[in-house]
Amino acid sequence: MEMILKLFAGIFILSQLQLGSTYILSCYFTNWAQYRSGFARYLPEDINPFACTHLIYAFAAIDEENKVVATEKNDVDFYKTFNGHKKRNKNLKTLLAIGGWNFGSVSFTRMVSTKATRRTFINSVVNFLRHHHFDGLELAWQYPGAPGNPPENKELYSRLVEELKAAFRIEAEETRKPTLLLSAAVAAGKQYIDNSYEVPVIAKHLDFISVMTFDFNGPWNSFAGHNTPLHRRKDEEGDFAHFNIEFVMKYFRNKGVSGRKLLVGIATYGRSFKLSTSKSNRKSARNEPRSGRRRQREAASLKESGSTVIVNHQQQTLSRAALVDFGGEGNLLDDDIASQAGIPWEPLNTPQEAWALDRKLLVQVTHCTPPLSLILSGNHREEEHIHHIRLVLQRLWENQLFVKAEKCEFHIPLVSFLGYIIESGQVKADPKKIQAVEEWPRPTTRKQLQQFLGFANFYC
Repeated sequence: MEMILKLFAGIFILSQLQLGSTYILSCYFTNWAQYRSGFARYLPEDINPFACTHLIYAFAAIDEENKVVATEKNDVDFYKTFNGHKKRNKNLKTLLAIGGWNFGSVSFTRMVSTKATRRTFINSVVNFLRHHHFDGLELAWQYPGAPGNPPENKELYSRLVEELKAAFRIEAEETRKPTLLLSAAVAAGKQYIDNSYEVPVIAKHLDFISVMTFDFNGPWNSFAGHNTPLHRRKDEEGDFAHFNIEFVMKYFRNKGVSGRKLLVGIATYGRSFKLSTSKSNRKSARNEPRSGRRRQREAASLKESGSTVIVNHQQQTLSRAALVDFGGEGNLLDDDIASQAGIPWEPLNTPQEAWALDRKLLVQVTHCTPPLSLILSGNHREEEHIHHIRLVLQRLWENQLFVKAEKCEFHIPLVSFLGYIIESGQVKADPKKIQAVEEWPRPTTRKQLQQFLGFANFYC
């Protein structure tokens, strides 16, 4: 708040530019989080409805009749709470994910095998989503082209996506309801991509594509490596040269996927490795069998104990790595701070992927603030304001980024920005945020109270 006040104090000429794409932050809720103990336990009521633009409930399944079914006995109750968050955040969208790693491919392969079985599945999807008040579906088939699956799955997956989207549009026209969203969680490994997807075909019908750019390295390897590397290392060759976010996202782009539909997957968990040496040199850090993920509280205790942080500056990652000592053994903990977007990374010239691009493009343009999906500029004098708007547009043009004219506003006295109203040099909380505080349901748990206090203290 202090930063915003300093930035906008005295501003009375404002312009707002919005890029052609809509910012998406899609977040998963896993229904098995209820079985964790202590503060690691997580329930639908613990979700902050304003933290993400899209919430995805994981996972539902497919039964022997090729229909959608819940996987936990209390899923239906959870659905009510999960989708109830839309009462507080009117812009929030919720999707139901079907599949997941543990679910495998058997039921998917059976379901896509004929047009009749696909029709049964699609009809059940529409009914299930509408009955439980979801806004869409995320296909989480891991993976159509997995070893042992019939090669025709690749083409059949395309048919499924196309038929789902067509059914969603027809249902929306008949019921006059908003069209259900359709997304897919897709593989990040090149071989799986090639064997599983007719990329240009599915991209045409999907609203967005969540690329699972994590688990590039783990305890299944004979060496230690980062969970979510941005770039390849110089010593990586063959398939290992493809195990990084930069390669995967460019690979999808080169196959014709619009950057506006691509979402970079960010892991909010870490992986640990049991090393054969305590040295931080990767070539000497041989990985030995280990259970894999460590709970967040264990990772936190390691950091508090003063573990040494080592960052691979050649590769860079969406996470850090700490070399720590468990009973005299060297272990590499891949830390769970993937949301730190300050690591330099050359983006792919699309708004959707340019999560670090805003500060790079606009760092030399004064009186202008990111994020890139929404640019706000303000000045005291009109001539100066026009000059800065031209600078912003020129910088965007140079980087092949374009604004959507009908979503831009110029020379306006008032603008809503990040939950605040900026008018005549004054900054005040948006009345909608105040209303949300006033109508907030009474907290009944510690986490609910923390969420309320955090929201109320920020805007009130």
